[in-house]
Amino acid sequence: MKLLVTGGRSGIGEAILKRRLTLGDEVFTTASSQPTLEDLQSKFADTPKLKSCLWDLSQPKQNEKDLDAFLANGIDGLILNAAPASKVLRRFHEIGSEEIQEALQTQVYGNAWLIQKCLPLMVSQNFGRIVFVSSLTVYGTSRYSLYAMAKSAIEGLLRVVATDYGEYNIRANSIRPGIIATERNKRFWSRSDYVGLMTEIIPAKSFGLPEQVAEALDPFLSPNCYINGTHLDVSGGLPNFRSDYLLKARAK
Repeated sequence: MKLLVTGGRSGIGEAILKRRLTLGDEVFTTASSQPTLEDLQSKFADTPKLKSCLWDLSQPKQNEKDLDAFLANGIDGLILNAAPASKVLRRFHEIGSEEIQEALQTQVYGNAWLIQKCLPLMVSQNFGRIVFVSSLTVYGTSRYSLYAMAKSAIEGLLRVVATDYGEYNIRANSIRPGIIATERNKRFWSRSDYVGLMTEIIPAKSFGLPEQVAEALDPFLSPNCYINGTHLDVSGGLPNFRSDYLLKARAK
């Protein structure tokens, strides 16, 4: 397959690249800054089937020529993985209107622009797979309002894409990772108290790995895929949780 993967430098992004390359796919990926792009290119220096370019979600047209060069020969799959980290967690009324506008511009418009750019190519070849790396935060996670809002918006868009373009053998779906042990989330999983609590609550009793998220994409990218307009939680069982631990803790 010929795939476009955004956000290839992130923990989940790198895992997706490695898996798809192992499966023999031709992959074009993006990074949001020059340092991260150079780091990505260094890690995959001996991988001829991987190409990369600088691409910023907030200014998607800035490097349109690089994307056009890749898309010139068609595209089989689009994996939307790029997303800025939520560094400051606040309740919604504490967030300014400019920050809300920025989140919409970056995470919603940037992804929507890329989907719109790829759809005509997929229609013309009567084949396409679109997978959005969403988040379990859309169920309602304290102080993640902007992140959840942006993820929910793209999920909603993809359900409409699945409906409007399903007849062209285009499948559009989302995956929702839970607590994954990536460098971005290290501030959480590096704390022993947090690990102790969450591994008791999560039904699988462990955090997820980027490789597990990457593997979850396989059925959505399959040429024989009949899954369309839905989502898959990759979360070890969350948002279900083990209440027996909480009851034991309360009893103490």
